[in-house]
Amino acid sequence: MTRHPQKTNAGRPSSQPFPVPRVSAARAFFAPAPLSRLAFPTLVLLLFLLPALSGCGKFLDPGPAPARIHLFPAMPEPSAAPAIDKQLIIDPPSSGLDIDTDSIALLFNGREVKYLSGYRWTSRAPAVFQRALVDALMANNSLRGVNTESSALSADARLVTDIKRFHLNYTDKNQPPTAEIDIVMQIINQKDGSVIDSKALQATTRAAGNETQQLMDAFESTLSKILSAAVPWIEQNMRGLR
Repeated sequence: MTRHPQKTNAGRPSSQPFPVPRVSAARAFFAPAPLSRLAFPTLVLLLFLLPALSGCGKFLDPGPAPARIHLFPAMPEPSAAPAIDKQLIIDPPSSGLDIDTDSIALLFNGREVKYLSGYRWTSRAPAVFQRALVDALMANNSLRGVNTESSALSADARLVTDIKRFHLNYTDKNQPPTAEIDIVMQIINQKDGSVIDSKALQATTRAAGNETQQLMDAFESTLSKILSAAVPWIEQNMRGLR
């Protein structure tokens, strides 16, 4: 038995086994696309978060930048003795992680480290000390050349420093803190790598109060004490270098 293709009303064969529903042009244009299972929960979440997102700028605002503190310790007087025909490189000092930062360290209970809010050193604390020591030796004018490791200076010796303490120590909650600096220095002969001499230096100064200026005055005084002891010791050892 021969089967004939299904005829449409127009008399043409149709490839559709079932009639196709018609959609008017107006309905096709305005009919919304159905929401997927994932789109609907996402839309609800966005509507819920919209009030919070409108104020998110407050959370993203970091606030004012911290003030940068530059220390101006007292510099030694120029040496009266003739300048030494030697050159010295000041290596970047080493320190613990609590000191190796531009944040100003505060010590509580002898072990708890916090940092002064709203203020920073101009550089990391070891770099602050290194710069102060270079400036002090240059002011002393006892050596032919003094510079940092990054310079092209051909040195006769190197100064290696380890910073143990560089902080404000709050030993008594009813008293202002004490600025403390504790370092160990070594002078290394560049010719053979031998240690020429080593020295430990400590200095402290009680702050006159808890105002920022008073805290920094105590730090400057303490750093001045360290420099006034370090420079003559360095000069003495460099004069004896052969």
